[in-house]
Amino acid sequence: MITNFFLIFFFLEISFFITILVLKSKKIPWIITLKDKTPLFSKARIDEFIKKKFSYDLGWDWKKPRSKITNKEKLASFGDSFVYCRYSSKNKTWQNIFKKKTKLSIINYGVGNYGLDQILLKYEKTKLPKSVKNIIIGFVPETLSRCLSSWRHYYEFNNIFAFKPRFKFKRGNLLKISNPIKSANSFSRINSTIASLQKDEFFFKEKFMKYCLSFPFSFSFIKNFNYNFCLFFYSFLYLLKIDKNKIFDFIISKNCSFTDNLYKKNENKILIKNIVKEFYKIAKRRNHKIQFMIFPQKFDLVSNNDNYEIFFKKILKKKDLLNLKEKIDLKNYRMMYLESQFGAHLSYYGNKKVSEFLMEKLNVR
Repeated sequence: MITNFFLIFFFLEISFFITILVLKSKKIPWIITLKDKTPLFSKARIDEFIKKKFSYDLGWDWKKPRSKITNKEKLASFGDSFVYCRYSSKNKTWQNIFKKKTKLSIINYGVGNYGLDQILLKYEKTKLPKSVKNIIIGFVPETLSRCLSSWRHYYEFNNIFAFKPRFKFKRGNLLKISNPIKSANSFSRINSTIASLQKDEFFFKEKFMKYCLSFPFSFSFIKNFNYNFCLFFYSFLYLLKIDKNKIFDFIISKNCSFTDNLYKKNENKILIKNIVKEFYKIAKRRNHKIQFMIFPQKFDLVSNNDNYEIFFKKILKKKDLLNLKEKIDLKNYRMMYLESQFGAHLSYYGNKKVSEFLMEKLNVR
């Protein structure tokens, strides 16, 4: 009896071990093991990151805004990939569609994966044309999770170069925590930097270690059975080209729900509220009018994720908030988005609708 048990256990361990090796070899980023606590950084990837994206002040950044600046623009937009309009060509962004309809240009300062903290820092450091009078701050509800970390890898697994500055609210003040990566030289002592981050990173224990697969793998798998079963099953559907969207549907929906629950915590609400206050302070100093635009992800529309809505409605003035979830027709919401393998970003139709909603909000034609 005992012998049979150990044979079954041995078989399961070998099976899980091989499966994990295969999935990791195929670059499925959500399969993580204890080795991923401190991943390897190749010199080639470090050099590429430093050259193309690195910013000590912001974490990462584009060298230029996506749209051409003429110094005649009246509006500028800051935000994440829904402002940048990832997977949309320049002439199909909501900013460009807005321009075609109204003759008013919007400078596109969007950067993928930014949270409100990085958006604030970019707005603060960007020298804008004097003609700009209106600022649009766009973000997805998941922005809260992005504001709670200095290293995104422990929340967004295998996004290993996503080191960034962040804020903490302590003793009535919003304190800036500097980017742990100061230059290319910082990677020479990356292991000690990571060890230090693990002590303070909220998602290291709350998410990364929870979903980390470790020996005995069969027990580790069973511990989060529903999650791991779906993860493995959908990963193979993706690799076999049976369905390339299911795995992304699964991960994005999980992240949306996870973040929405974080809006219940008072310390998180205080942090975001004070980041928003900083936006207003800078806007007042620069004589800008500011508009906050919340881009729901596809799964925010069809789920019960409403904690973020309740929160932002409380802290933002009605005239300053454009909550797109209230505008999108749920009967046709799928047309608004690209397939999930493209991050479920906005489609051309989605960008057209956003431009219309913004025109209505700003009362321009």
